[in-house]
Amino acid sequence: MADDSILVQPSTSTANECMSEEKNLEIQAYDNSQCYCYLDDCNGILHGIPNSFDLGTIPVRLTCISVSTSYMAIGSMRLTCISVSTSYMAIGSSCGALFLFNRRLNKNVNPLRTSFKEVVTCIELFASKQDDFLALGHRSGTVILLCLPSRNPNGNRKIKQSIQEDGHKGQSIARMAWNENGTKLYTSDLNGLIMVTEVDFSAEVYNCLFVHNESRPIVQLISQNNFLAFCTTEKFFIFNSNDNHIIFETSNFSW
Repeated sequence: MADDSILVQPSTSTANECMSEEKNLEIQAYDNSQCYCYLDDCNGILHGIPNSFDLGTIPVRLTCISVSTSYMAIGSMRLTCISVSTSYMAIGSSCGALFLFNRRLNKNVNPLRTSFKEVVTCIELFASKQDDFLALGHRSGTVILLCLPSRNPNGNRKIKQSIQEDGHKGQSIARMAWNENGTKLYTSDLNGLIMVTEVDFSAEVYNCLFVHNESRPIVQLISQNNFLAFCTTEKFFIFNSNDNHIIFETSNFSW
């Protein structure tokens, strides 16, 4: 459902103190493949994030990170997920605050406050030549959709939002994926329920529809070419979004 109340507001809170401790950078390489793992404490980015809000009464604990080409959004200082696009970096937090870094302007945006003390469990950015969208999933199952200010001179100049509360009510959001043109957002929760929200910010129309229920956590969710691929630790599925049915399923694989 779309709610007219504003849950996302710019915050004027300033940092009580900035993190100054330098930590060692770790790089782990695997000799038997071309894959590698790169670990970084992101001190340069986190330098602009306060340790607390409201005169120190609300601690800021980071829970997830998402990156696009214009913005960066950061969601405990333990980063748990990352998404990449061309505009922003986005970071969510356990106190409901959202931190944005505009990559085009190379600067932090004022923190946005979502629902009070609501843990942000998942973030997913979408970027096109015209639009920048951001989806936030919460521990309560609430999904917030944001249309960020457009880089297009004739585009949207203010943040638009929709609050979806009913699709995953009471279940923590675990995975999210935009389709290729930003008109659909697929979401899954810890119980394996997958929903899709049809998104039209210009017309302010948002329809939440059932996709599938696997009754176990979804560990991967990818949308491409009108297909949705998702899997648990035991099964893999391909869903055709044009006629809304599973066209492929297998359990013959292992991690």
